[in-house]
Amino acid sequence: MPNEPNELSAMSAIVAAPVVAVEPCGWGFENRTSIVTLADGRRLVVQQLAGRAVARLKLRRARALPARLAAVGLRAPRLLAADTSADPPYIVREYLPGDIGARLIGTLAGALHVARAMGELLPRLAAVPTGGAGLSDAWAAPERLARQARLQLARRGALLGPAAPALAATIERLPARFADRPACFAHGDFCPVNVLLGAADLGLGASGESEASGPNPQTPGVVGLLDLEFARMADPLFDAAWWGWVVRYHHPERWAAAYPQLLAAASISSDEPTLARIHDLQLLRCLEMVDYHARTARPTQAAMWADRLQETLGWK
Repeated sequence: MPNEPNELSAMSAIVAAPVVAVEPCGWGFENRTSIVTLADGRRLVVQQLAGRAVARLKLRRARALPARLAAVGLRAPRLLAADTSADPPYIVREYLPGDIGARLIGTLAGALHVARAMGELLPRLAAVPTGGAGLSDAWAAPERLARQARLQLARRGALLGPAAPALAATIERLPARFADRPACFAHGDFCPVNVLLGAADLGLGASGESEASGPNPQTPGVVGLLDLEFARMADPLFDAAWWGWVVRYHHPERWAAAYPQLLAAASISSDEPTLARIHDLQLLRCLEMVDYHARTARPTQAAMWADRLQETLGWK
C-alpha cells in the first residue's frame, strides 16, 4: 500500500531529506520503528518513542554503546539524529541490512542457526568495556539485586497474588546462589528480535542439521545488535537467561532443541546449579517488567507480565 503524503512529509521533516517510502518494522512493542527510504536510495531507521524518560535513556545508550561494542567486534546502528523534545520524541539511526533473528525462528533449522549464532556472541558481549557508559549496576551484585526485588515485590504483591510467596523465596536465596560471581555487560533484551543475521540459504534439513557433510562455514552469523535501551551490568548468565525465557514463552516447540545449542555455543554448562540460576534470573526479570509497566501507568501490560511470571514459576 502506498504511503500517505502526510506520513512521507512527517518522516522527511524528521530526517531532513526527502522520503519516498516508509516501511514499518515488524519488531518492538512500545515504540514505533520504521525503515525510511530517501529519494537518493539511502535507507535510515526512525524510532518514534513512547515516552520522554525512555527517550532520554535510549539516547544515552545510542550515544555511548556502539563504540564500546565495536571494541569487541560487534556492531550496533550509529546514532545519526535525535530530538527528545519532539512530540513524539524520536531517534534516527543508520540502517543495517540483515535478517531479524525472529524471522528465522519459525523453522527448526532457523531456530538452531539463531541459537548457535547468538550463543557464540555471548562471550564477546560479556567483554564489552563499560567504563563511563553510565550503566545501571542494580543487577551487578546479588545483595543489591535482592534489595531491588524486595521493593518491587512489596509494591506489586497485590497484583502478583499467589506468585508472591514463591518470589519471596527466590529473592531470599539470591545472595547464596549468586555469591562471588562476577558482573559484566548485558544487552538486557537479548532475544531473536534484537539481532540482525546475514542473509543466506541455511542449507539445513528438517532435523536442523546441515545437509552437507559438515557445518556450513558460509552461513553468516550476527551482523548487528538492536535496541540496547535495557543494557546493564549483570550476572554473565543474564542474557542467556532472557533469550531462553523469550524463546520458551513465545516458541516453546523450538526452545527444547534450540536452547541447549545456545548454551553450548556460549560454553555455558547445563548443570543443575546453572539452570537454577537461569530460572531465578528469568523470574526476577519478569518481576522487573511487572513493576516497570505498573510504574509507567500501563495496568494492562502489568497484569499481562504478572500472568507471564506466574507461568514462569511453573517451568521446570
